[in-house]
Amino acid sequence: YPHQTQAAVRSVLFAGNWMTRMNQSQGRFMYGYDPALRQALPGDHDLRQARGALGLAQAARFTGDEKQAAIASQAVLTLLAATRLDSADANCRVPVHASVLCNRVGFAATVALAIYELPGADPKLLGEAEKLCEFIRRQCRPDGSVHYTDNPTDDPAKTDPEAMNEYPGLALQAIAASSRAKPAAWKTEAVKKGGEHYRAAFRARPHPLLAATVAPALAELYVQTKLPDAAAGVYELN
Repeated sequence: YPHQTQAAVRSVLFAGNWMTRMNQSQGRFMYGYDPALRQALPGDHDLRQARGALGLAQAARFTGDEKQAAIASQAVLTLLAATRLDSADANCRVPVHASVLCNRVGFAATVALAIYELPGADPKLLGEAEKLCEFIRRQCRPDGSVHYTDNPTDDPAKTDPEAMNEYPGLALQAIAASSRAKPAAWKTEAVKKGGEHYRAAFRARPHPLLAATVAPALAELYVQTKLPDAAAGVYELN
């Protein structure tokens, strides 16, 4: 392989091993440590833990490391404790914390993605990912946008404009991954309409994070459907 590819592979191997060592007995990753004070660094929250679980699940899939897969699974189970079943619908799983502490859409999407990335994920875990995606489905609007704040009457673009660059794209990625695991027409339509909406948003106000979160969803949509617009969206955003 070219030198750059070898370096990239080594990075994944070393990072996966490091993440494995940073996982603690309760299933959470150590966020950071100040050796001078012998204290953990402040700033940890569930969304960052979910990102860690997703990264380790991806590394485990890439390397085939069973230990990494087991630790990523344990991290996901720990994170699922921060969700609950909707009292009105047992097929929907809702994050328990308000978005001001940990964005619900971003958290649900990242945990679902971590489950879908696990190599040989347990069917029960896949079922929980589907329930998280049902929560995300309820945040999808007819124009293709994703409502990522807790108040249904809010205009998310005004309430938290910077978050538009991250959480909707993660939601679309989770729906696309869900469609790969368990195809459904609504999932394809949600990613398609969402891609169109956020491509327009990108043209109006380009941002690298918006491209980085929406492009993977469109890439997955193209793999599943071979829609030319999905491929065009990937090229445009990148």
